[in-house]
Amino acid sequence: MDRGIALNQYRFYAVAGSPHIPDHLVFASLTTTNRTTPASFSPKLRAHFLQGDKWVRKGKQPPVSHHLLAAADGTLIEDENGNAISVNASGERVPRLPFVELGEAHYIGDFIGTYESVKNIQQLGFDTHNDYLKEFREKLADYLDARNILKEEAEEMFRRATLCPPTTYTETYRVHYDNFVDIIPCP
Repeated sequence: MDRGIALNQYRFYAVAGSPHIPDHLVFASLTTTNRTTPASFSPKLRAHFLQGDKWVRKGKQPPVSHHLLAAADGTLIEDENGNAISVNASGERVPRLPFVELGEAHYIGDFIGTYESVKNIQQLGFDTHNDYLKEFREKLADYLDARNILKEEAEEMFRRATLCPPTTYTETYRVHYDNFVDIIPCP
């Protein structure tokens, strides 16, 4: 766990709602018919890797370290949807993946991980798919502004959220996986 010591020498980042092994690294024999989860640390890893490069070569500081909020006994503190909360070394909340922020599903953590109780837009409290997309875009902008994702990958993520109305990002992943991966609108 990041203890906020010597922050000028390193950075530490945790990604709430994501497994240790994202889908693209899981062997086919280990996956379920539902896949695992659309959440991945890969976009954040790429963004922070490039920021680390700029830090070393040009002295430009990357975002401060952040970790998952834990109780004194080490158990993770979860939001109302059962997903971990990310905080910086000062204990301030930091943006999470937009579909985690919106509470689209409850992450069940283990080495591969999965989502359960995937919610539709009505269960999330939205009247229309456009209302959902507006909020998704805002949460994605927060994540991008926090420098946790590259602009190109944020644009891809938003396109995936728009592929199969009226489904959410996570529903599209679950029900229309090929469309999700190839970023092709549903028929």
